[in-house]
Amino acid sequence: MPYASAQPLPPDGATRVGFGELMRLRATAAHIAATAPDAVAGLFGGLHRAYSRGRGLDFDEVRPYLPGDDYRALDWRVTARLGSLHTKVFHEERERTLYIVVDASPSMHFGTRRCFKWVLAARTAALFAWLEIARGDRVAGTLFGQGRRCLTTRASGGDPAAARLFQHLAAIRQRPRRGGTSRLPDALDHVRRHAPPGNAVLILSDFQNAGDGLGKRLAALARHQQLATLLVYDPMEARLPAASPLGFASDGQRLTLDARSRRVRAAFEAQFVSRVDAIGRLLRRHRIPLRTLSTDAPWPDRLLER
Repeated sequence: MPYASAQPLPPDGATRVGFGELMRLRATAAHIAATAPDAVAGLFGGLHRAYSRGRGLDFDEVRPYLPGDDYRALDWRVTARLGSLHTKVFHEERERTLYIVVDASPSMHFGTRRCFKWVLAARTAALFAWLEIARGDRVAGTLFGQGRRCLTTRASGGDPAAARLFQHLAAIRQRPRRGGTSRLPDALDHVRRHAPPGNAVLILSDFQNAGDGLGKRLAALARHQQLATLLVYDPMEARLPAASPLGFASDGQRLTLDARSRRVRAAFEAQFVSRVDAIGRLLRRHRIPLRTLSTDAPWPDRLLER
């Protein structure tokens, strides 16, 4: 059930992010990099082994030895098996890019604890951007749900890459432009068209604006990229408090739920569990790691859990 708002939270830090705040997360990222240097790779799980290795000399092939080859690269096992000198050939591992896909849909502008889901997603995106930049790699951002077209930043490295992404994040409004909004499948199509094979894609969303064709888009992207997902949710979406009737607003419509009814609360909770289970099955089908992130969970500690 998509929600756009409920009881208002305090302004600023709970409902939106600031450019300066996201830039200052560099210090948090530096602490994480020192204590958990494989934080980015860990998010992607075993699928992302090559990505976590870092840049340098990467093994390419074994071929017959040629005059002038470095004798230190001789492959003695192949040489012994074939009876002639063979050498290992290495190539320089290319610079990699982390493509961060962030959901800015109306359903993400909801929260009953520390902040809106959107704010948590934006801060998490910024943290992983800084972690990747600290590795010397590049970052690109794709934001959807704020208009018909996805907002994008080109792949680049260093502080300018962070600044471009954070400017987009800080400009997100609670009420998107009229005339329809882009959806997650649109964002995945955009990344597939613009991202060279062999990079990484991190998706932060509540998956309520997924629309049709999500599985097809994920499959197409996963064939050429390493994918990981963070499903962001608010505790009230998972369990209603036993309270007086609760009012919600979504897309200009108002809804009241009688949370005093056990039947209503049970149906509400079952709907959430069913939706998350369906998303989990879809992602497992394509071997895409999934983690959940609640707005009331310790941050960023929750991100480092395995």
